[in-house]
Amino acid sequence: MLKKAADYLGLGPDDQYDIAPPLEQDAQGNDQPQVVMAEPAGEVEQRQSTTVRPIPAEDSSSASPTVRPIPVPLSVKPAVVEPESFGDAQVVADQFMGGSAVIMNLRNVERDLSRRLIDFASGVCYTQKGQMERVATQVFLITPKGVEVAEADRVPAELAG
Repeated sequence: MLKKAADYLGLGPDDQYDIAPPLEQDAQGNDQPQVVMAEPAGEVEQRQSTTVRPIPAEDSSSASPTVRPIPVPLSVKPAVVEPESFGDAQVVADQFMGGSAVIMNLRNVERDLSRRLIDFASGVCYTQKGQMERVATQVFLITPKGVEVAEADRVPAELAG
């Protein structure tokens, strides 16, 4: 049974290695390998080697540089949300998806709910390519892509510390 399994997995002896090409016998009875003459492939075309082929320059008067303004991040005052249940996570997501920065105050929330809200907010933030950062103990700032919050507005005075 082991021999069958080894053969199935390709670990057994290989019969293909035992088969040699047929030999021909010469006039004296000595074995000689069979010689097969290949036909020529055809004529070989000689190419001249060229180094670099110049490309003619385009008319520079028709091309004009494109000037694009650099987008300035939108500066907004963040909305402060103090969730009391997991159902309030939708308020955070709606504000964020609407393009507003959100300060999420989790100081008065039990630990398990706080973790769930942080996980939810970070998922929303990740999918929208936003940014989430802790700005104080149990206070998080969630900023959408392309939105900037002024330093003075990052942490309201009542939440600082």
